[in-house]
Amino acid sequence: MFFEKDFSIRDLSFFKPESAVDPKQRDLQDRLTAYLDQIELNLQTQVSARSDALFSALLTIQDLYADVARSLHVIKQIRARIFLLHKHLVYSVGLSAPNGVYSSLSLTDPALL
Repeated sequence: MFFEKDFSIRDLSFFKPESAVDPKQRDLQDRLTAYLDQIELNLQTQVSARSDALFSALLTIQDLYADVARSLHVIKQIRARIFLLHKHLVYSVGLSAPNGVYSSLSLTDPALL
């Protein structure tokens, strides 16, 4: 009705009383309104019941992300210390490590930077 080309708010029939509506249509409209209200209430209850679990899971994920970030930082520091210890202890004695011993300890691994 509002989207029709010839709609005008000045048309007084727009303001006709509800009593002029067919009682069968009014009953149908009331039933549909009641059904929609019940659906809205059920959806709200379900969202409310699940939102706590969602927010709890989100906090857990954020905590895990922070733990992983801290762990990566510690791993980077440990690898740097191992490299320095190897450099000072092994090379200062004049020994060399076998090929590939520290290749898995790459300090330039993008995941650790």
